[in-house]
Amino acid sequence: MVQKRPPAVPKFKEGDRVTEHHHAGRLFISLNAQKKVKTSKDRGVGTVKSITVKKNKVGAGHFFYDVLWDGTGCSGLISQMRLMLATEESE
Repeated sequence: MVQKRPPAVPKFKEGDRVTEHHHAGRLFISLNAQKKVKTSKDRGVGTVKSITVKKNKVGAGHFFYDVLWDGTGCSGLISQMRLMLATEESE
């Protein structure tokens, strides 16, 4: 007998203060061209404006958040697995 999973719930809600998980600061374009290094900067803290659910071909839903980043005024659609609450940053 196949057992269904309970429906997924979003980890964050609108208005939450979030930041990106820490990731490698340097990304090498190729092993032969290590002089060409692309560095990434932390985006800082942002506010969740809206939640979007995208489904894969199997029908599983994945949560994406429209985050308005402080200081820049830019917003972007970010996957739930890339975000954490801003208060968790000190851990």
